[in-house]
Amino acid sequence: MKNSRGFCLVQELVCFCLTAVLLATAIQGFYRSNYLLNESLELQQAVQAAQQVLAGEEYSGRFAVTQRISSGSADGLAVQEVQAAYGKVRV
Repeated sequence: MKNSRGFCLVQELVCFCLTAVLLATAIQGFYRSNYLLNESLELQQAVQAAQQVLAGEEYSGRFAVTQRISSGSADGLAVQEVQAAYGKVRV
């Protein structure tokens, strides 16, 4: 029988490198999905704050909510514009 210890070591090193690359990719994907989840939550909260103000309810929170009412359109309709902003999130 032939002694093949060196070949087994090369196989182990290749497997270790491939596992490290796959693990790094998985961790990067996890952090990216967590970031997107947090951004989605921020947008949902901003939309909810804008809807509260649009419905005429009191809002006291971390979003700066501004409301503008425009009237005088051709159809006689009034347009309300509501903007909620906090940091990078703006709706």
